[in-house]
Amino acid sequence: MRIVSLLPAATEWICEFEAAEALVGRSHECDFPPEIQDRPVVTSPTYDAEGDSAAIDDAVQSKVQEGLSLYEVDLDRLRALEPDLILTQDQCDVCAVSQTELEARLADWTGSQPTVFSMKPQTLKEVLDEALRLGRAIDRLDSAMQALANYETGLKGLRNQIGVDRTTNPRSLPSVACIE
Repeated sequence: MRIVSLLPAATEWICEFEAAEALVGRSHECDFPPEIQDRPVVTSPTYDAEGDSAAIDDAVQSKVQEGLSLYEVDLDRLRALEPDLILTQDQCDVCAVSQTELEARLADWTGSQPTVFSMKPQTLKEVLDEALRLGRAIDRLDSAMQALANYETGLKGLRNQIGVDRTTNPRSLPSVACIE
């Protein structure tokens, strides 16, 4: 299988599921783990991503208001990589190349179409479910299940540290914000 990942989390999972050798291309944002940095990059931002956060936010908002894409996909390079599977997301048009945008760009693709695998988790449980779905899609379900068992062990340890179990009333817990 030949995989191109346009989503950093998916890239990390591919590697954690012991399938890094199948990763033939990546997005400009997929830079971890270090051993995948030699893979060809098939996307780039259409705005200056080197400024401070306010300048980047202004540039992104301007592109969005004008209805322009935030990402360029190098279709020639992508085609040359001959992927069987392209990993993306359908949660945020700003975060990475979306499924809709990718499918529009692949509309004129001639020959064998790669499968587009899109993720859209909303909760931690859905994140873990998507990891299993990805493991199944790349025929690494055993590796995915082992990785998720390790995550569950870590989560259980965290719950034990703060004195929380699955029967704890959620209203009695502190509010937590996760800021990306």
